[in-house]
Amino acid sequence: MKKLLLVFTALMAVTVLKAQYREPIRKDTAGIQLLKGLEYKVEMQGSFSKGHTPLWLNANKYGLSSLEATNGYLRGAVERPLSVDADRNFGLGYGVDVALPIHYTSKAIIQQAYVEGRWLHGTLTIGAKEEPMELKNNELSSGSQTLGINARPVPQVRLALADYWAIPFTRGWLRLKGHIAYGMLTDQNWQHDFTNRQSRFTDRGLFHSKAGYLKIGNEDVFNPWALELGLEMVTLFGGTSYLPTSNGNTTVIENGKGVRDFW
Repeated sequence: MKKLLLVFTALMAVTVLKAQYREPIRKDTAGIQLLKGLEYKVEMQGSFSKGHTPLWLNANKYGLSSLEATNGYLRGAVERPLSVDADRNFGLGYGVDVALPIHYTSKAIIQQAYVEGRWLHGTLTIGAKEEPMELKNNELSSGSQTLGINARPVPQVRLALADYWAIPFTRGWLRLKGHIAYGMLTDQNWQHDFTNRQSRFTDRGLFHSKAGYLKIGNEDVFNPWALELGLEMVTLFGGTSYLPTSNGNTTVIENGKGVRDFW
């Protein structure tokens, strides 16, 4: 009888231990594998038209388009997305995207070149990267009032809360995301050609954008609806502006580049 009690007690102890077991907290126990999850892309595009290229053959391509009647490009890209490290506290991503165009404003285009890191929910991106529009269907919309997908990516430093983060003590009913970024425009050569230096143009202009979005609703508890609100702001500042005058001279304007101008 005592042996049976001992066996029964041992079985109960094992059962309790199994019932109290919890999945261990995931930690970064190994180094990041920089070549893991690499994605490759090679594509070719050509457009033929009478007159200028139709709108929907050059819209929503992050500026990789041409108005010439006949144009095209050969494009290749290598990317390691941040999602490869989705199960880690720290993540690393990078990408290079280059195009060789025909009948474009440039003979070679570095469409994207960036490196980015993520710690928990925060992401820091350095370089030029295509960023999709927020709160809009990127496949259907023809653009945005502020941040759109019809212009080339601007080289910048961007700090972002890329995905919605639940505000503590709200039980998941209030979530935030947003970004702040500073960069520099690289289109001065195009401006020189477009204006023929006969009208105002600006070299080395600076770029600033920031946005914040609030999501009200807990889809895990109440799925039928959620309300999303947001504010976006974009501005250009700094750089050196050149204003040709009617007498053949050029007025040079040094725009603000001090610390106060960044705010």
